[in-house]
Amino acid sequence: MIVKKRFARFKPKLALVREAQNNCPLIDTALCGSYCVTGRLLCQESSDPGLLRRLVTNLQALSDEQSYLAKHDGLTGLWNKYEWEKQAKRRIAWAEEENSIVGLLFVDLTNFKTINDTLGHSVGDKLLQGLAKLMVDTLRESDIGRSGGDEFIILVDLYPRSDESLTPAQRLNEVISRLSQKFEVFFVSLSDLGATAAIGSSLWQTGMSLEELVDLADEDMRLVKSEQHLKYGKHRD
Repeated sequence: MIVKKRFARFKPKLALVREAQNNCPLIDTALCGSYCVTGRLLCQESSDPGLLRRLVTNLQALSDEQSYLAKHDGLTGLWNKYEWEKQAKRRIAWAEEENSIVGLLFVDLTNFKTINDTLGHSVGDKLLQGLAKLMVDTLRESDIGRSGGDEFIILVDLYPRSDESLTPAQRLNEVISRLSQKFEVFFVSLSDLGATAAIGSSLWQTGMSLEELVDLADEDMRLVKSEQHLKYGKHRD
């Protein structure tokens, strides 16, 4: 009963009630009288009328940032692997329901380990960021994820438009061609680094899982890298 009376005294002055997920944020108690009650943060009105507004803004910004970082790759800003897979599984389920089709591209940056070892990770990071920006400028950002390291995965919608007669495989090849042309220009400007990118692809078929789709594109990408190895006459990781 004593606790109830204590908070009853502050209730008329409460200006903010915010869920804190079982942990109160650190707050300067000299500015804001705060109490934790079953996971709720209760802040007494302050003599500074803008304080609570700033507090709410800062807490919301922190929450938004945490939500963003949970879904995105910290270096490139693309979907991280976990979030990309969630989105891709939903789209594959939708494609099956709508009798549509999707394709998958698996992009691997070659010679990346050598670049990191010889020129440093900061150069490698900038290369990955440049590659990510190129893909975002060429395709839909929501389609692209960073699988990890120097690998990227892209899910492509291949439902035909009413004014075209291309098959899904032909449309996917068009996307690969467009992306490859952009890669060629990009890597020519970085010829001193000796980097290129290999693009593998696969077409989804009814009943195929996302894992199977990724594995097929990964296998195709390795074939492309083998062809690059023959073309350039040296090993590329």
